[in-house]
Amino acid sequence: MTNTRLQQTSLGESLQTTDVEFKQKHPFSFGNFTLGYALDSLSTINVSAGVNGGYTNQNMQPRNSFSGGPYGNGFSYVYNSNQRNRFMGANASADYQRWLNADHTSSLTLSYLFDYNPARNRTWTIYNNVSGVTGLTLTDLFSDSRTWGTSHTGQADLTLDLGKGQTLETGTKFISRRNKSDSRLYDIVDGNDVLNDALAEHRGRLCTV
Repeated sequence: MTNTRLQQTSLGESLQTTDVEFKQKHPFSFGNFTLGYALDSLSTINVSAGVNGGYTNQNMQPRNSFSGGPYGNGFSYVYNSNQRNRFMGANASADYQRWLNADHTSSLTLSYLFDYNPARNRTWTIYNNVSGVTGLTLTDLFSDSRTWGTSHTGQADLTLDLGKGQTLETGTKFISRRNKSDSRLYDIVDGNDVLNDALAEHRGRLCTV
């Protein structure tokens, strides 16, 4: 893939060309489990669990070329960009239902659901052959970003048969969510990752409904 950009500046017309080659992998898997059991003629319980996850690996090797205007006779450089993403989702739930009469027209249902969703994104940017570059600051970088999300949901539902075709339905629900993130940027110096504290970011959020 090739992108070309023409720009008019006070120093004249400049041209930027980018040629990109990339490879990508994106496998994904998931699984689920469900079980139901009748405790007696009036009570049942159901449980389920599921998990899914995967990753994305993407490797790019763009070549950037600059010429004209502030870039004079021009120059070009190549850099390697490697991005690795990991993600997962897990959930579990349980439901209990109790019939309040023999006709199974009135019932109480209690439900609970748990979700957990962690993810991580890492990116390496390594520049090659930059000795002839002018007017640009090119630094080898490594970024590492993590996110976590959890939620708890509890619910109670009551259905009452009032007779004569009338039914009363009522319920309540509680939801608690928590999200966290941690993003770090490193300068790569002599093959070592040096944390850039000025660009580190830590966030957390708790929400209850």
